[in-house]
Amino acid sequence: MERVTRPESGAELARFFQRIFAALIDLFLLMMIFIFGVVGYLGWFAPEALLAQTAITLAYFSIFNSGLVGGGTIGKHLMGVRVVNRAGDTIGFGRSVWRSAFDMIPSAAAAYLPLAMPNSDIPIAAIGAAVGGGFALTNLYLYCFNWETRQILHDLAAGTFVVQAETCDRPFPERTRWGHVAFAIVLIAASAYVGTKVRDFQEAVQGRPLCVEPIKAAVQTLPFVDRVLVDRNPWSPEAQTDVEHRTLWVFVRDDRPAIEAREVARKTLGACPAMRDDQRLTVMVIPPHRGYSMIPILRNFPATVKEWRDSFAFEASAKRQEGSCGIVSAVASIPYASRVSVRDFYTALEDKSVHVKRIDISVSSSQVKLNDAAREAVRKALAACPAMDDATILNVVVTPAAGPRPEEYPGTAQEWRTSLASEAAHKNDAPRPASIQRRWRRPGGNFVLPQPDGQGR
Repeated sequence: MERVTRPESGAELARFFQRIFAALIDLFLLMMIFIFGVVGYLGWFAPEALLAQTAITLAYFSIFNSGLVGGGTIGKHLMGVRVVNRAGDTIGFGRSVWRSAFDMIPSAAAAYLPLAMPNSDIPIAAIGAAVGGGFALTNLYLYCFNWETRQILHDLAAGTFVVQAETCDRPFPERTRWGHVAFAIVLIAASAYVGTKVRDFQEAVQGRPLCVEPIKAAVQTLPFVDRVLVDRNPWSPEAQTDVEHRTLWVFVRDDRPAIEAREVARKTLGACPAMRDDQRLTVMVIPPHRGYSMIPILRNFPATVKEWRDSFAFEASAKRQEGSCGIVSAVASIPYASRVSVRDFYTALEDKSVHVKRIDISVSSSQVKLNDAAREAVRKALAACPAMDDATILNVVVTPAAGPRPEEYPGTAQEWRTSLASEAAHKNDAPRPASIQRRWRRPGGNFVLPQPDGQGR
């Protein structure tokens, strides 16, 4: 791809792979800054991280490509090339800013327009992505066929050339071929037109998107939600097997993913009752970024619409049957109970939704056996809530005053009742029967509704 002849008095153009490797070096440096600097402090998904990296990138190319630092970025200096004007002089800072900004326009538009116009019916993100692809194709075309000047789009916009460092003080005699410029404009316009047709392609491949804007509006009303995105990308891996799969990316203000995922799914189904039972609905909960961390925190809760609906129906039925029970106050009345909490959640077990009631109790005396504390807590809970369904799983977690880690004692309400009744019957004439066996385990299969610790799969 090298030019065959070059006047000895003129500057010598940078070679094709010199510019490519220079760009890769600069990209690597900026990526390290983004990962170890911006992301570590602001988080992967924060809009501020995108804004900060855009500002850093613009400043980097604007300063280093100008005459302030010799007319080249770190990558260009390593590869022995410089940015100059037609006279062979390094460019001023203002022209360097314009050159860098023009180069970043497509990616910045694709990143920021969807944030500025989140409810627009115009496929802004698709148009921005298509125009970005058009810019890339145009630059590739100019690299390969604009032999005379090797100017790409931002060079044409700023009137600059990338030349060998040892010849950068010579004027550049070649003139811009405007036929290349006209072809570049046509290629970019065609890419923008393709972007406007992405929605038609989505509807043809994926079916008309269901209730995207109503879902956004409904979920946004939840007090813990900061912002929400509804994925309807036909190229996503899920869409290849389920063309109407919906994924909600929910950015929250606190960190209770299991509870939040259920509330988001509940709002989604309420806003879009036409969703089919076999359609999949995945809720991705993204908690706020805290401290310095480079690992993105995501909580994934996938399920079919039917599984979500069955879980909510079972939850409502269990609450109606159980009513309001004062389990916390009943368990807290145990003399050695220093801290008590009760959490309810609903999960899938053997293809059925089950009610799990987790009772956390901390004992204040090291003389109390953890097994005895668990049995006493269950006895108080069942007495306070006699209408509890037999299939409800009571999982008692006892934290000792000092020493080993907390112990869990799970079992169904029916199993606990049977064990406690047997204990009472043999209290005076036989040793107390062994504690209830830990028969319950996390359910298997391909689907698990939110667990109390916020995990899902």
